[in-house]
Amino acid sequence: MIVFYNILLLTILLFGFPFWVIISLKKKYRHGILRKLCIYKKPDVSKKDFIMVHGVSVGEINAAIPFIEQIKQKFPDQLFLVTSSTVTGFINASKKLSGCTIEYFPLDIYPVVKRFYNHFPISKIFILETEIWPNFFYEAQKRGIPITIINARISDHSFKKYLLLKKWIAGYLDIPKRIYCQSFSDEKRFRQLGVLPEKLVTLESMKFDSALLAFKGFANKILPWKKALERRGGAFFLAGSTQEAENRICLECFLTLKNDHPELNLILIPRKPETLNSLFPFLKKKGLSYTLRTQLKNSEEAIEDILLVDTMGELFDFFSVADMVFIGKSLVKPGGGQNPLEPAVFAKPVVMGEYYQNFKWIVEEMKNHDAIRIVQDGDGLRRVLKKWIEDIEERERVGNRAAVYVKNKAGTCEKIINGI
Repeated sequence: MIVFYNILLLTILLFGFPFWVIISLKKKYRHGILRKLCIYKKPDVSKKDFIMVHGVSVGEINAAIPFIEQIKQKFPDQLFLVTSSTVTGFINASKKLSGCTIEYFPLDIYPVVKRFYNHFPISKIFILETEIWPNFFYEAQKRGIPITIINARISDHSFKKYLLLKKWIAGYLDIPKRIYCQSFSDEKRFRQLGVLPEKLVTLESMKFDSALLAFKGFANKILPWKKALERRGGAFFLAGSTQEAENRICLECFLTLKNDHPELNLILIPRKPETLNSLFPFLKKKGLSYTLRTQLKNSEEAIEDILLVDTMGELFDFFSVADMVFIGKSLVKPGGGQNPLEPAVFAKPVVMGEYYQNFKWIVEEMKNHDAIRIVQDGDGLRRVLKKWIEDIEERERVGNRAAVYVKNKAGTCEKIINGI
């Protein structure tokens, strides 16, 4: 099977060569293309083996941080290799993790994978969520390196694809010695794909540990814009991780509520800052004033009642000052949702749209704990926010229930590490 995979892969690479060259020249990919091909000098490392942790991008790296920090405490003399597949994931790991070697995950081309293993003497591999790379798995098995999949999940979309390839993919899913699933639903899907029940363990998502760790480390953080918001006063509606269509929905929702509640402010933090560009003509036409985050150079500056955050990496910080939070990528198809646990750990009341499939298990449990609100459209969002503006006790109850839910679910990392 591995031979067929490599023949197919080689065919795709040969026929798509001009396309891959063009892609690799784009600024977004230039940063890591040579490193993904393992075209770099062999690291000067000792004979001690690396524990490798792989997270495909920013979200997975963030979820991995508490696991990495705790495993470092248990094995203080161990070397650690953390890999990511994306530029943003690589940069995120480089900023947030000390005492680790940070590298790009190799492209799943057999000579590249073999070179990667020759570069790094790896003793254990931990892969977050469900990254299945045949050559990487095959070579690990060949070298006797145990693979463990942690925080494992299979989305609805991925499960349909995996079922079509069940006979082929089952052999690679048999290579990991243990798969720690996020939910019983995920465990069931792995069983349907042929994974032996004794290899499967269901624990809570590591995102609980990640949110709690970030919250604990937040206490002494200096926020240069916080005093400006405090001077502004009033209530703050934060819309975070929004898609372009949701930017407009949240803005219009805010403007409607503002008529009856002049104390209301909006903090809009889109998933991609460039999507704010489509709002500027509308704001100008309506004669609305706003402040861009990049304009806030120090805490002495005054801000308008609309703050548009045109930077990245500050969403978690802004959750701390919000009074109510909408989590985007959930109100408009195809959706998928973003992480509701980060505002929840601050005891903030959270509302999402109905397209939250990437966080289905967590959101469903939060609903059962009455710790979140789900709406179908902009009008539903407006009604929930209106209720929270007018009933402070109610929004505090929802927020407090969310915070308790997160704290009670943490501890997955410790359970996995204790099983090593």
